[in-house]
This record gives sequence, C-alpha cells and structure tokens, in this order.
Amino acid sequence: MTARKTWLFLIVLSASGTRTRNTLVEYEYHFIEYEYDWRSDSATSKLTLRVRIGTLPNGKPIKPTSPLVGQIWETRLTQIMKNKAIQNDPSNESPWYSKGLSFECTQCGDCCSGPGEGYVWVTPEEIVALAAAIGMSDQQEEFERKFTRQVGELTSLVEYSDGDCIFLDPKSRTCSVYEARPVQCRTWPFWKSNVKSPRTWSHAAKNCPGCNQGRLYSLAEIKTSLEKDKGDF
Repeated sequence: MTARKTWLFLIVLSASGTRTRNTLVEYEYHFIEYEYDWRSDSATSKLTLRVRIGTLPNGKPIKPTSPLVGQIWETRLTQIMKNKAIQNDPSNESPWYSKGLSFECTQCGDCCSGPGEGYVWVTPEEIVALAAAIGMSDQQEEFERKFTRQVGELTSLVEYSDGDCIFLDPKSRTCSVYEARPVQCRTWPFWKSNVKSPRTWSHAAKNCPGCNQGRLYSLAEIKTSLEKDKGDF
C-alpha cells in the first residue's frame, strides 16, 4: 500500500457551535481498496474507496471533533477520489494522433473495392440523396431494391461479384456518386477501427495510398469524423 500525504483545513468548533480556531494539519492516508466505474455519459463517477487514516505529526490520531469537521473531512476525501478517477479515465488521455494525421484522397478506388465482402452502411436520408444523384428520386423503392440490401437491422449498398461497390465505376475506378457519398465514405480513413492504434493506422495505410500524404488533419477534425462513426465502420 502506498502512503499519500495531503493537507486538510479543519474548522474546529466549540460545544456552543462558535468558531474557536482554524487548524491546518497534514495527514497520511493509505489506499486499501480502490475501484471506480467511470461513466462517459455523466460528469460524475461512481466510486468506492476505503481508506485507513494515519496520525498527525504529534502522533495523535485524526478524529473529527464535530459534525462540521466530519463533513469537511468527507468532502475532501470525495474530491481526492474524483481527482483520482479523472486521472485514470482513459478518455482524458491524449490520443496517439494528437498532433494530427495526414490524408489526401487519390481517388484510386481501393477503399471501395474488394476482394471480399464489405459493407457501406447507409441511412434513409443517404438513400434519398443517392437516388437523387442518379436521377431516381421518383423511383425510391426501385432504387432500394436494386442498390441496397438488408443486413440485420442495418442497410448496406450492394456490391459487384468481385466485392467492388456498386457505385464504383469499373473503368475509371472512381465513385459515380461522389458528391452524395455516405458518411462512411466521407469520413474515411478516420474511422475508430483505423485510428485505434499506430498499428491499425499503418495497416490502413498499406491499403490506402492517400494515408500519410497531403493535408494534415487536426485532432479536432479527426474527432469530428470519429463522432460520426457509431461503431459500424
């Protein structure tokens, strides 16, 4: 167990409740058990902490001398717990790509092609935009039958037999609906699966000549793309 030291400002009250003096003391506390459950959707954390309080420099044990002192003592320990939880929360750590990542699309079509089966997830709004892009706004149902498929509760664009996206032009190897392309395509290569670690980024770069080339995207821009990735990409 590791002993830590901190300062506790005690307001000592007399029996009548009036303030008699202010005392600044140093004490040691030992972490016996420490667990916390950090909830990313909340500004607070749920903590469990059991501590053993040490002694004052003069050898006397620290004991609350009034309800108010006890309250201050408890508040101080609660703050210590919260600070510790924040320090250990992975979301507060700077990601490995904090200085940004470079990318410039070469329109090679590699991210839109096989081999192997893949998925380009589309929302109802994106389906409407794609249908309009190829002049099928008035044929919504026909567009969905021809160009989309259901995968569980999600909808994906269909592919050619070789794994290429249905909207990848076989001759030019470019996207035929580029201006209306889905969010999944717009946010490439800044997907959670690609930026999980330097290793996963390097793997993506092996298949995408645009990675590590061209414009440097800032951390804020990358985070904006990641927020659009719901874990399906």
